[in-house]
Amino acid sequence: MNDLQIACFVAVAQTGRFSAAAGKLYLSKPTVSYQIRALETELGTPLFSRTAGATELTDAGRVLLPLAQRLLRDFAAAKKAMARVTGGDGVHLVVPPGVFLLDTRMVRQIASEAEQQTGATVLCEPVPLSPEDSVQDLLEGRIDLLIIARHSAQKHGAQLEMTPLFESGQYAILPAAHPLAQREEIAPEDLAGETLLMSDEDNCFLPEIRACFQRRGVEAVWRQMTSYKVLMPFVEMGKGVTFMPRRVADMRGVVFRPFRLDRPQQIVLCSLKKQTDVRLQQVARIVRCAVLAVYGDRKTAQ
Repeated sequence: MNDLQIACFVAVAQTGRFSAAAGKLYLSKPTVSYQIRALETELGTPLFSRTAGATELTDAGRVLLPLAQRLLRDFAAAKKAMARVTGGDGVHLVVPPGVFLLDTRMVRQIASEAEQQTGATVLCEPVPLSPEDSVQDLLEGRIDLLIIARHSAQKHGAQLEMTPLFESGQYAILPAAHPLAQREEIAPEDLAGETLLMSDEDNCFLPEIRACFQRRGVEAVWRQMTSYKVLMPFVEMGKGVTFMPRRVADMRGVVFRPFRLDRPQQIVLCSLKKQTDVRLQQVARIVRCAVLAVYGDRKTAQ
């Protein structure tokens, strides 16, 4: 059993599809399939039931999932500790999957740039944790830097240094034939009574979207799904509406319309307060500049 096998298992469990897991980890689909088969062989039991329409966890898979998520965190902590032992400095940067604007490939490029400029070992690997778990890992010292939505870390503000990066809006994604598809902007009141398809894994702003509906007294039908890869076909078929923090490449059968939140959602770079590690401070500055170079056209707080 190794960390790649565990990462593939968690990604497939979260997305419900081998192809989606491969995309999340930037691996080929055959590589993910091979790692899952090797893990199942070692454990002596199937972890997924595979059908033409879906991939679901078996009983054994459901038992393994929380343990596997914990193992990923421990693997990351071990690599960070060993980097410091062998190289003198190690900085662990995490961007939870829900910060949809920043994909894994981009974060790895930022980490590589920080390594070249500081000489530190910057660990940045896909760790499919929730925003809440990622914040807890930061507080407990398992990671050093965290890029996340401010509201996810706000309640720990007394312990965290939060450096603003940029503000993120939201798009409502509707079937192309939806009556609202011709609107220039969508408000919560427009979606009263609609079925809203949610994936917390892929959009860390969904708690704020829900709160916006509640504050305005707008009722809708909320349906939880495992990932955007799973729910998007339902949107295309006219089975509901979803949200995304950015407009991606045009997709057949759906339209993207700006969604009116009560306030912009801020992305921040978090570290522990009173941090005295000079190398970590250098990496944090480089990460901030690199992110702003990509999203420099977005409003940032000073």
